[in-house]
Amino acid sequence: MIVSFSSQKGGSGKTSSTMLGATYINYYFNKKICVVDVDIQKSLFNKRKDELEYIQNLANQNNGQLLPQMREAKMLKKLDEEGKSLFPIFAYSFKDDNVIEKILDLEKQYDIVFIDFPGTLDFKEISFILLILDYIFIPFYSEEKNFKSAFDFEKVLRGIKNSQIDSPNSSRLKDHYAYFFKYNENTTKMEWEFLENMFKKRGINKMKNSIHENKKLEMEVSTVNIVSGVPLAKSPVKFVEEIMSILFPDEFTINQ
Repeated sequence: MIVSFSSQKGGSGKTSSTMLGATYINYYFNKKICVVDVDIQKSLFNKRKDELEYIQNLANQNNGQLLPQMREAKMLKKLDEEGKSLFPIFAYSFKDDNVIEKILDLEKQYDIVFIDFPGTLDFKEISFILLILDYIFIPFYSEEKNFKSAFDFEKVLRGIKNSQIDSPNSSRLKDHYAYFFKYNENTTKMEWEFLENMFKKRGINKMKNSIHENKKLEMEVSTVNIVSGVPLAKSPVKFVEEIMSILFPDEFTINQ
């Protein structure tokens, strides 16, 4: 299964959502996953590289051993005890003639392949990758340029889905969903309500759960650790549970 948190505007929350989704699924759910970074800047791939270097430097300062109280040490120990490991992140160029083939090869090895796209999708090569996605989750937040761009992207996906009527093999897209990113029910209430109404008017599927605005989430989002100490009401856990109930409806349900 090939999945993406995606929109067509940079800074919309795609990469942060990918990290949250991947780390929480890797930690809480028995699924083998990987991430493919096709962003020009390779920001997610480089973040993993930087995090592993940081962990190694701390270990070197402690005679090669990770301090038991370190979040990283606890995470790695927990994954090891459950027979798991950190999910791999592959860096591919979307302009590589074989990138589709490489992604499809990964799909044979992993239950979920997450694709992290560039900030802008205005490249013809990207359109071909979009056609092999099974599910796409679109972040919306209450900033006009963001949600206008996100609505435009949703319209593109609707066109891709509609093309399957006449050409069933034109794409793999099963469905796409909108979700609130940096959601704060206490601020910009009118904008959130506007978005809700627009979803209903346009018949857009919206997830029940959101990624909430939270400084701890923003500061501690990682390719290694889940974010600890976030109030349950704002934790990404329920958001990820809902993702899994969409991807694997026969295995997972949403715990309300």
